[in-house]
Parts: sequence; C-alpha cells; structure tokens
Amino acid sequence: MRRTVRYLEQWEKRRTMPLWREAFSEDTEEFLEYYYEEKTGDNGILVMEEDDGERTEAPKRIAERPGGREGENRRQEAEGQGE
Repeated sequence: MRRTVRYLEQWEKRRTMPLWREAFSEDTEEFLEYYYEEKTGDNGILVMEEDDGERTEAPKRIAERPGGREGENRRQEAEGQGE
C-alpha cells in the first residue's frame, strides 16, 4: 500500500472539522468557526493518504512534536520532571 504525506490546500481544510469536533469536544461551534475562519489560514494541516482512500490528518503544530503533547508529558514523567 502506498502512502502520501502532504499539506492540505486551503479549500480542503474544512474537511478536518469533524476530527476537531471529536478531539476537542469542549470547544463550542462558535469557537470552531472562529478557528477555521481566522487561524487555519496561517496553519498547515498535514494529511497522510493511502491508496485505498484512508486519510489521517494532524495540524502541523502537533505533527512536528513526536508523540504530541501527551507524548511529551509521558517523557517528562519518565524522567522525573512531570508535575
């Protein structure tokens, strides 16, 4: 199976809204609209697409950090630096 990683074009970014609703269920619809109107223009959103049409998405700020925020917290705890 072939995988392709790329940044979404601006017109494609709204397709990620269901993922954000699931990941950040505490956010209001008003905030989500604000975020997509004002912030995603400057933010890159990575997508990994597979030949079978499967797609995985991540905002650039999460994708650039191995393990994301949770991975960083676990690393600090393992090193005795966690809160």
